[in-house]
Amino acid sequence: MTWLRSHIGHQKIILVRACGVVADQQGRVLLQWYPDFSWWGLPGSLLELEERLSACLVRNLRQKTGLGVEPTRLVGLYTSPGSRRPGWRRGRLLPVGAQ
Repeated sequence: MTWLRSHIGHQKIILVRACGVVADQQGRVLLQWYPDFSWWGLPGSLLELEERLSACLVRNLRQKTGLGVEPTRLVGLYTSPGSRRPGWRRGRLLPVGAQ
């Protein structure tokens, strides 16, 4: 994000985030702590250029949890047009959920 902001300044941008619902056999859902925002949420990551949503999710879960996953279905597409995250200045966050 720092590199991007150094090139475009504080113009609004669209951010796409892939996140996944990972549940065990007891139905417990895996959550990830996001210390920058002080909240728990579904594990996920911002999409990199020329990356597929499913590849983003698989990459992120392997990096952060060591889990190898295979997305089976799209759960939803959500927007948060008023998003303001610390350090992001101005942006639109578009989370995409998969299971």
